[in-house]
Amino acid sequence: MMGNILYLYHLYLENKTKTSRTLTEDFYNRRKSNCACCGVDLCLFFGGKGFELIEQHYTEEVINYHNNMDILPGKFTALCPACHKLAHSSPDLFQLSNLKNIVKDRGKAYV
Repeated sequence: MMGNILYLYHLYLENKTKTSRTLTEDFYNRRKSNCACCGVDLCLFFGGKGFELIEQHYTEEVINYHNNMDILPGKFTALCPACHKLAHSSPDLFQLSNLKNIVKDRGKAYV
């Protein structure tokens, strides 16, 4: 049960905190829609809606969560929905460097 509560808190951090909303608005205002992992520009595929599809991923591992922790902007990474789902698929992929390695290695299989 504690794992589910931490995961729900993680989703709250990514979607509902002032920091995550500010970062998403900043991406929109600067017209940025590139995934920090795979590099895909969502606006190339989806036009003006691409800005709305970028998602904030909070990279602090859930195990490090505690009461009154600071929600730091530097711990957020902008990801496309596919990379964000992949990041949530395994604790090993929470960190951007690990996620990039998996995406890079899988991309070779399709070339």
